[in-house]
Amino acid sequence: MYTTRITRTLEENPGARKVRTAVFMEEQGYKNEFDDHDADAVHLCIYDGEEGIATARSYQKPDGVWVLGRVAVLRERRGHRLGSRAVQELEEYLRGLDAKEIELSAQLHAMKMYEALGYKEEGDLIYDEGQPHKMMRKFL
Repeated sequence: MYTTRITRTLEENPGARKVRTAVFMEEQGYKNEFDDHDADAVHLCIYDGEEGIATARSYQKPDGVWVLGRVAVLRERRGHRLGSRAVQELEEYLRGLDAKEIELSAQLHAMKMYEALGYKEEGDLIYDEGQPHKMMRKFL
């Protein structure tokens, strides 16, 4: 049975840190995984027992738009729609905060998932640590 934990600090959600480290740093080779936005973000982690297996975070920009990111699922847990579940549960939480708009920078391999969840691509390719991404947006 999976449980979801949503917190306002990364320290309160150690599974989120573990998943992000495993996926983005160890698997994909990103160097700057943790940043200043972590202090202001909402952190979601899906747990199987005490093990964090999927995560996402979101923070609000000064213009009121929420930025969704750091969506990750442990390699051995992929293929069970946990990434979609993390995004949908975080969207529901943000609706409770009266969020109206979410933007994200999607890795190209994840775009189909975001499109299935109602996100629309916009703009040209952008690069994060050399990896191509595409901006996407959804109005809630």
